[in-house]
Amino acid sequence: MRGLRFVSNAKGFFAREKWTQPVPRGFEMEIVPETDLSSVHTGDIVKFKVLMNGKPLSSDFKGVEYITAHSPSYGDPDKFCLMSMLMKGKGQFRMPAAGQWMVKVNVERKIDDTPAFSAFKGKAETAYYAATYTFNVRP
Repeated sequence: MRGLRFVSNAKGFFAREKWTQPVPRGFEMEIVPETDLSSVHTGDIVKFKVLMNGKPLSSDFKGVEYITAHSPSYGDPDKFCLMSMLMKGKGQFRMPAAGQWMVKVNVERKIDDTPAFSAFKGKAETAYYAATYTFNVRP
């Protein structure tokens, strides 16, 4: 028997008149854009910050953490996506095509003696986190 804790969230912000920098909402894991996503065009670089329990999620000697981006207009038909390693909680992409895009981060953690997992000790073996963020890229 295997126990699993699954936490998922998705976000999309809309700009009215003027884009403002979103602030973290306090989810266990979340993606926060660092680029004005209201007017992204093909060829622009978009930057994201990824937080886990309020701290930057980064690649280190324990594992490689990354953020992916995919779109029906680029890569999806071929099961292809863009990937950026997270360094100090940050990742970025140069957007290759117009259309609707989704960035995603998936993280799996073993339930251990970490205080945040105390309620799940003996009930689950793994905690799995997923966060997504959607935006549009113009031609």
